[in-house]
Amino acid sequence: MNLRFKFIILFALLFSKNVLAQDSSLHTSKFTLSGFVDVYYSNNLNNPASNTQPSFIYNHSYHNHTAVNLALIKANYENDQMRANIGLMTGTYAITNLAAEPSLFQNIYEANVGIKLFKKHNLWFDAGVLTSHIGYESAISKDCWTLTRSISAENSPYYHVGAELTYTTKNEKLAASLLYLNGWQHMQRIPANSSLAGGWQIIYKPTKKISLTSCSFIGNDKPDTAKQMRYFHDFYSTWQVTKKFGLLAGFDIGMEEKAKDTLNEKYNYWYTPVLIARYAFSDKFIMAARIENYTDKNHVIVSHKGAEGSGITGASINTDFYFTQNALLRFEYKIYFNDKKVFENGSQFSNQNKIFSVSLAASF
Repeated sequence: MNLRFKFIILFALLFSKNVLAQDSSLHTSKFTLSGFVDVYYSNNLNNPASNTQPSFIYNHSYHNHTAVNLALIKANYENDQMRANIGLMTGTYAITNLAAEPSLFQNIYEANVGIKLFKKHNLWFDAGVLTSHIGYESAISKDCWTLTRSISAENSPYYHVGAELTYTTKNEKLAASLLYLNGWQHMQRIPANSSLAGGWQIIYKPTKKISLTSCSFIGNDKPDTAKQMRYFHDFYSTWQVTKKFGLLAGFDIGMEEKAKDTLNEKYNYWYTPVLIARYAFSDKFIMAARIENYTDKNHVIVSHKGAEGSGITGASINTDFYFTQNALLRFEYKIYFNDKKVFENGSQFSNQNKIFSVSLAASF
């Protein structure tokens, strides 16, 4: 852990203690300090010379390494009218996923503050570094049904910088958010880009067992001189069929304007369906399986050659063991397919890529 990261953590803890002391007279105030650590070993059976997983993977991305994917410490403060979050991180996820960000921001998981606009209505305004409103997975593996992330999650935003307006009904069956953003997963706006970017999220829970989520992004992710509007929509549903068995189904689709001098079709498209099934044999023993396909023939998001043609098809199965409520051991076997030999296989290429991963994660 570098000196800058240690200093940031120390400052956050001292600051949060001071805030708590100043507001101790408010009996509704609440301060929490939490943490999460995910240590993993991942072996790519193709034995790539680069010692890394395919370029479209950002979590658990090192081959034949024992490494920390994510070590996160988070401070949260909340009372009736305001809330704030500071999350600081390190690990291979931060190294890989935030490689394009300025070094000062590469250890920030989230940093935001929010205010409740009306006492009698659950309407909040939050601003800062926000966890993404898109998708059913985050970088915190214990919160996801599978050990590693789906291709769609890895290649859509994990975080945003901007502002969010959120309203939740009193019965909590419906929540809707409207966002203004710097862009498609950027801490800072792209140079020479003055375009507005934003999105929305709608979560509807018709029953306790079913949840439907629709979320979108609209914006230009290039300088104004090369403006190409991007439109992206993510829809997914979770259904807890029985107490032990659950299903998650999702579909992403995106479109981006082609370069201005292109004479053929106006847009490039990419899309991905995914299905995950999860079965809890007991509170301590759970299994999940996933099938997915990611197609991006024009390389709007994924530059890997496997995204062309029929796309990258992935399948995985994982087994989870909870030693305690906060300690989780996970094993996963995953395979990617393509109709062409596009996956690194030693010094050659193959149409398959098999990966075995094991993770020990703990939260507090």
